[in-house]
Amino acid sequence: MNPDFFYESALIRRILQFLFLIWTLITCYLTLVPGSMLGHVSLFQYDKFGHAGMFFGWTLFLGLSRLHKRDLTNTFLLITLITGMAFGGLIEILQWIMPFQRDPDIKDFIADSVGCWSAFILLTFLRERVQAFATHHTLMSKN
Repeated sequence: MNPDFFYESALIRRILQFLFLIWTLITCYLTLVPGSMLGHVSLFQYDKFGHAGMFFGWTLFLGLSRLHKRDLTNTFLLITLITGMAFGGLIEILQWIMPFQRDPDIKDFIADSVGCWSAFILLTFLRERVQAFATHHTLMSKN
């Protein structure tokens, strides 16, 4: 498979951006609607795993939506990490400000941050693999 397909595919980029948007909407809904609207149904048995998973996915989709760029740098990955953590912090602040049954929790923010860090590590690994594959493919095609 030609790695240029990934870099140049508008379809892949649009799908990843769409997934990021959907994940953002789901995250906002699950964390900001009144608790009474959610009932006792839980996606995850343990709340903190749920937070970590949501923010892992959010950060991963944000990073993957930009992985197609050949110049994906450590700076962008760091900005992705910080943005994910800031999003988690913003949600906790909104829970504190909004006038319905949602309580901010520093443990939720820590779980959100663990999810962001986990995605950051995976994105770093994926970027290195994609770049190594592209470099190898380029060298092989020149011979």
